Amino acid sequence: MEYIKIKRSLPGNRWKSESEFNEYIGKFAIQFEQVTWRMLDCIHGILAMNGLTNLKIHRVILSNYSARELWGLLRNLIGEVLVQREEDKASLKIVFNQIESLIKSRNNVLHSQWDLIGEMEYSNKEKEIIIVGKKYCADKKGAGDELKGLPKMELVRLLNECIDMCKKLQLLSRCILKIRTLEECFSNKNGSLVCNWNMLKPIAIKAHRVDLKKKR
Repeated sequence: MEYIKIKRSLPGNRWKSESEFNEYIGKFAIQFEQVTWRMLDCIHGILAMNGLTNLKIHRVILSNYSARELWGLLRNLIGEVLVQREEDKASLKIVFNQIESLIKSRNNVLHSQWDLIGEMEYSNKEKEIIIVGKKYCADKKGAGDELKGLPKMELVRLLNECIDMCKKLQLLSRCILKIRTLEECFSNKNGSLVCNWNMLKPIAIKAHRVDLKKKR
């Protein structure tokens, strides 16, 4: 039988109720789907820019893709139609590694069974509920169960990473549509990704003045 060690949490890391825990799980699920739709937007852009402009055909092709399958498809398409410089390749490798990490976290959180097993009370009368997740796992040693906790700040971090990833995919979409370039949007500084969020600002388009009174 496997046990999980329960430690005292910092005040900002405590779950106050089961309903609060469920609320944050729901927020994470919704925000992760935003990442999935941003990946779809990028794929739609690539298909349209390469001649397949019928969106209904896009929907038929992509209708049964999981998040991991969309991730793999987008990564391969980007490598084929957009990436040319080694610097861009290094930057986008970080982006796709981050998406893959989010997918793994999403699967661990949403495909675990979460149970309220008790509560702790502190000297200031503040209470913390203890919630433990269970998920089947397997390795070379065979089958097993993985027991884990999910601190509040960890789930908040995952929520913020989803929000941040949506913005990165918006930048990538602008590059796909040739509104911006990869060089303008992303850079790799000593292994860390730097995003130029200014590239998400609306683009000013100069209008040509037409003299309606001019004689033909």
